Amino acid sequence: MDRSATRWPSSAMIVALLALTLSVGGGVALAAKHYLITSTSQISPKVLTKLKGTQGTQGTRGLQGTQGPQGAKGDAGANGTNGVVVIQRTTGSGTPGDEGGDSSNITLANASFSNPAANTDDLFFAKATFTPPATCTTGGEGPFFGSGGKVDSTTPIFGGGGPFTPGEPANTMELGQASLTAPGVGPHTLTLNFQTNCTGSGQTGTITNIELDTAAVG
Repeated sequence: MDRSATRWPSSAMIVALLALTLSVGGGVALAAKHYLITSTSQISPKVLTKLKGTQGTQGTRGLQGTQGPQGAKGDAGANGTNGVVVIQRTTGSGTPGDEGGDSSNITLANASFSNPAANTDDLFFAKATFTPPATCTTGGEGPFFGSGGKVDSTTPIFGGGGPFTPGEPANTMELGQASLTAPGVGPHTLTLNFQTNCTGSGQTGTITNIELDTAAVG
């Protein structure tokens, strides 16, 4: 037999063929274990829990955005109600009257006022400083001081007063407040009267710092 007719592959050839076979077979086997995940439902909940990490620290605040465009103009609001407007302040001073024969003698400045309309109502607020007389003789009751105001000498607008102590320091008091319904446009004239119940002549005291505010309403 001629041994030279049969040729066996070399060792290098055998190693190469074995490597090729393993690579092809192993690659197919490996590719068969790869899956395309398109939803978390394909992953076990236990695995998802382990995959979830802790919350990171808050990032730095971003830059302020540019100002937006101006909005459309809103609708006009409803008309408000008319308020109270002081149209006249009357001031003055003088001496009260008494029951001993002394008449009230009060001098007023700016005692006339006019309303903006015939149907305007008026409010009046009055105060003054009263200095009592040093002595006051009465008919048995305690010393008493009273005040009153009128519009056009006929319509009373307020009245007030209270007890006092002869010789006490000057005391600023509220004389009263009142309202008057639609007295007309005017002009109207204000008068004030002050009186004590002292019966002795000259036991009148003095009235200073009179302020009588007339306010128009409506």
